[in-house]
Amino acid sequence: MATVAEKLLPQSAEMERATLGSVLCAAEIGLANRVLAAVRPFLEPDAFYTENHRLIYAAMRDLYDASEPVDVLTVCDELSRRGHLDTVGGASEVSALANQVPTHLHAERYARIVADKAILRRLIQVAGQIAAVAYNDPDADTALDEACKLVLGVASRGTAPEDGFQPMSVALHEAWAEMLRRSTADTPPGIATGLPELDAAIGPIEPTDLVLITGRPGSLKSQLGAKLATEETYRRMDEGAGTVAWVTLEMSGAQQARRLLAESARVNSRLLRRGFRLPDGGLAVSARDATRAAYHHLLKALGDRLRFKAGVASLESIRTLMIREKLEHDTRLLVVDQFDLIGIDERSPRYHSELDRLNAYSRGLKTLGMELEIPVVVLVQLNRESVKANQIDLSHLAGTDRLGRDANTVIAVRRPAASDKERAARERVFREFLELTVLKARDSESNVIVGVKAEPQFSRIETWPYGGEESWPDDENRQGHAMRDDGTTAAEPAPAW
Repeated sequence: MATVAEKLLPQSAEMERATLGSVLCAAEIGLANRVLAAVRPFLEPDAFYTENHRLIYAAMRDLYDASEPVDVLTVCDELSRRGHLDTVGGASEVSALANQVPTHLHAERYARIVADKAILRRLIQVAGQIAAVAYNDPDADTALDEACKLVLGVASRGTAPEDGFQPMSVALHEAWAEMLRRSTADTPPGIATGLPELDAAIGPIEPTDLVLITGRPGSLKSQLGAKLATEETYRRMDEGAGTVAWVTLEMSGAQQARRLLAESARVNSRLLRRGFRLPDGGLAVSARDATRAAYHHLLKALGDRLRFKAGVASLESIRTLMIREKLEHDTRLLVVDQFDLIGIDERSPRYHSELDRLNAYSRGLKTLGMELEIPVVVLVQLNRESVKANQIDLSHLAGTDRLGRDANTVIAVRRPAASDKERAARERVFREFLELTVLKARDSESNVIVGVKAEPQFSRIETWPYGGEESWPDDENRQGHAMRDDGTTAAEPAPAW
């Protein structure tokens, strides 16, 4: 049996030539730049195994980055300027590439194959590095963590160059290509909350975002976190790819599942805890049947794409588990419930103070999202000072103000009915009103209020059904501005779109 060293490394000279040929074929009808815009974000020159192809693509890419025309003549001129034209076989070889394919329409497919082959070559290289780690590191957990990071580096970076300075043109091309992709996508970009008004206020939740959901006990912040997790899971099921990871440190998996059943069946969660038994001992048959239907619905709707980790966990263990989850299950979203319950284990570093520990956790969660290229949603308790204040601001986040600085988005949940039981008993609208205040949002105004409907007995949050801001209950403690229909607030001018 041939060893890896004896085998030819993964490559496809035919696909490499087809990719280059597609660019030149498109150039004949003035569409070379469109082809390069599609492949540029994921295809680097190093992805080409054959040196001649690597040099030709580098010339094409650099012409494109400089906003110069890309065709046979300009590519040959650029290669000549670099002293590479003879190396690649001359102008005749470049011209011949244009005849490799009958159309440019399959360029991205060809380029994907080239990029995939490059990833396989890098994986082989990383396998040697993992072997070296295993030989040299006596600690199995550390070795496994390092091995996961090496493999994740291949999965996340693909064929991108090593970390370092890059021209801003690279980022501009990536941003423009992503905007074009979103403009033609069948589904909205980013992570949706399941509440259209909140989505409009914060914009799409994007990969690497750190999103905080904060509120006092009983404010339903956990239910909002669960809604984000389940809504994205439904999307993963529809697309047939990716999973959602839910770290639930406050409750067991069965307790969270019971909340999901109560929400789906619209059955009082206290009745579920009692096994459908009424106070008189009788059996609530209709509630049991509704919950059974919800059970089967959730099994189908969530599948295996909502994955949870319950119990005590340190930041270090969460990080290790998430690296494996990303590799094995293609995680698209991490929800952590909740921040102040993240623990310490034998792998945790020694912290000089509680503040140092919480600061490290804040930065660690932000870094984890950036490494895995996924959004991280974290539930955060409010500190004691918030109890004395009628309004919530970033300084009220429990433990450290570093959280507010690291976060891209901060959503405060306030349930007025929790502090005025008598009025809640009299007024249904007041009882059901839940106030979401966007304390911080990238590219959006802060202190924007979104009103939604809350049914705590069902662990349920949904769109406000009674009209606009004029239908909200009066509240002297309300802060901020409501959204207008055009996506702005009273504190900013109407947009020019």
